[in-house]
Amino acid sequence: MSYQVVKAFYEKLTSDSPFNTSMGGSGSSAGRIFHGIAPADSTYPLAVFNLVTPEVQSTFADTKTQSNFTFRVDIFTRKTLSSDNLFAASDRLNTLLHKQSFAVTDNGTADCLIVSDGQLIPEEDFIRMTTDISVQCGP
Repeated sequence: MSYQVVKAFYEKLTSDSPFNTSMGGSGSSAGRIFHGIAPADSTYPLAVFNLVTPEVQSTFADTKTQSNFTFRVDIFTRKTLSSDNLFAASDRLNTLLHKQSFAVTDNGTADCLIVSDGQLIPEEDFIRMTTDISVQCGP
């Protein structure tokens, strides 16, 4: 099931026009939103998302199973660029995912909750803003 959740999460990010546009996308063309790692020659800003916890399942008395995941979205920009786009993209990410839901193929609806937002982390050549999202899904 985790593949379907990752795929649906990516589709949620790339289908939102304001967030996708802030990452260089336009129309139906996905912006610089990557799973795992961005290509070395990427243009900035960009977003990289990862599944940071494995699927944790809870089964209830009525035999319904709920699966819990934690995703991390890191938005990067170069230190030489304005950080305004970083803050705008982070705000849009919060609006897009906090207390929102999306469909997951064969697994019903995924409900999102931002659990850690806007951790600003300066690195050698980049500035990174990190957001952690709890995703619960099940029938």
